[in-house]
Amino acid sequence: MHKRMRLAAVAAGTGVVLAGAAVAPTAAEAVSGIPTITVTMTKSIGVSTSAVHAGRVVFKVTAPSDPADHELQIFKLRSGYTISDFKKDAGPGLDGGVVSATRRVYKGVNFLGGVMAGHSFSETLYAGTYYLIDIGNNSRAVQTLHVTGTPSPRPWVGDGSVITAHDMSFSTNESIPGKGWTIFRNTGDEPHFLSMVRVQRSTTRAQVKKALESDQQPTFAIGPDYELGVVSPGSQIVFQHNLPGGKYLALCFMSDPDNHDMPHALMGMYQFVTVK
Repeated sequence: MHKRMRLAAVAAGTGVVLAGAAVAPTAAEAVSGIPTITVTMTKSIGVSTSAVHAGRVVFKVTAPSDPADHELQIFKLRSGYTISDFKKDAGPGLDGGVVSATRRVYKGVNFLGGVMAGHSFSETLYAGTYYLIDIGNNSRAVQTLHVTGTPSPRPWVGDGSVITAHDMSFSTNESIPGKGWTIFRNTGDEPHFLSMVRVQRSTTRAQVKKALESDQQPTFAIGPDYELGVVSPGSQIVFQHNLPGGKYLALCFMSDPDNHDMPHALMGMYQFVTVK
């Protein structure tokens, strides 16, 4: 699985790290009328329930110790692709640069996002088996969640702010509130994830490009940072956040199998986002 770069978003082969201090955990607020599934990550993954009725849910992700070492990714498998296939392809394809394995993962897996331990997100679930994996450490612990029935009417979660991933760019419909729930939506043709780090207000795209293409560590990243799990084309999550205001750099480092598994950020997929 791609290594959760904790906005230590590491450009493959360059050694460049864009990083600030990790954002403080967000106190999960109960959302009236929406079931909450608590996910506890240690060397294994525990869930407060292993089965849920279809519809909108909130995932509250926790880690009793070393929360910075844990991050949840949720996904479903498409027809004909098995969890054994995923385990075989994930390392070579998402960490090892084997293009054929990358293509199999992208085709066989519907990535539905996730968050770092200490944070929460909302997802609308449909009938089927979902897999929860810890991509923040080397355990690669996996847990299953079974969803049955048709989606029940439940309240919406979100403040109206949206960050959209395209190929190969980001856009926002407005500035992002410092505290609230924001949609991360993928309208592109490949899986994307969102890494955000607060940067100096004077930072330019030219500086970012230079940093990504060099071995020099950038001085413009001041933190904190926030990172979401991978989201496949046509999918979205709503993530809860509590960020200080300022200028943020959004990046995606997923591999592009059509370009020798080059990370998307090195193809220009980075954008400044305003948090108020």
